[in-house]
Amino acid sequence: MGRDSTDVLDGRDDALTVIAIGVLAASLAAVFHEGLGHPLGCLAVGGRVRLVTSIYFRCAGAKPFTDLAGPLGNLVSGLAALAALRLTPATGRTRLFLLALAGFNLLWFSGQLAEQAALVKDDWAFLARDLGWPQLGRLALAAVGALSYAATLYLLAPTAAQIRRGTIPLMYAAAVVSACVAGLTWAPEHMGGFKEGLMALGVAPLGLLLLRAPTSRDLGQAIVRSWTWIAIAATGYVLFLTILGRGLGPLADVGLAQ
Repeated sequence: MGRDSTDVLDGRDDALTVIAIGVLAASLAAVFHEGLGHPLGCLAVGGRVRLVTSIYFRCAGAKPFTDLAGPLGNLVSGLAALAALRLTPATGRTRLFLLALAGFNLLWFSGQLAEQAALVKDDWAFLARDLGWPQLGRLALAAVGALSYAATLYLLAPTAAQIRRGTIPLMYAAAVVSACVAGLTWAPEHMGGFKEGLMALGVAPLGLLLLRAPTSRDLGQAIVRSWTWIAIAATGYVLFLTILGRGLGPLADVGLAQ
């Protein structure tokens, strides 16, 4: 995507394109979790969607599958991105985008599973409670989450080794800032949205910063500027803020306390 690129004479990856890729990947991860996963899980059990934002969701008539559907959205999309990364000869911008998409989705899924099952909070704790799982069952879920997190980093490591030093941290930082801004956009819960966005797309995928960059600088052609990628990311992020950032549903204007 995007052959409209300019040469980078110093051999470094173009910062603006890297930022665009990070913002796009993080926004899509939120859409898969909050915008598609939970709402589809709500409708599938006959519930009524009451609220959808970039980081919050509420369903009247929710059942265990409703809680599970958000993380499953991350899992399915993350595995699809990982498969594309492993099975296709992706290079340059596409390689970075698929790594980011797989990383944000799978590390959100895994980190959330480990934390929520262990601390008895949010989606996975709700599922365990609704299904009547004992303490041992929740601890087993937490262990699965930790193993899944480690496996994700292991599978992403070969791709990270082909990306220049500093590129993944820049992409990650752009993603975190974009998620926090989206959380702030929902008027009834500015700081709550900021905190949840930071946790989901900042703390949970923090493992991306552990991926080792190559020691050699001879990595072939750098990621050069693509106005196509930048335009797609900018347009997508504006839509993301306008639709999910501001919130949808009867609770969008009144907040979570109603």
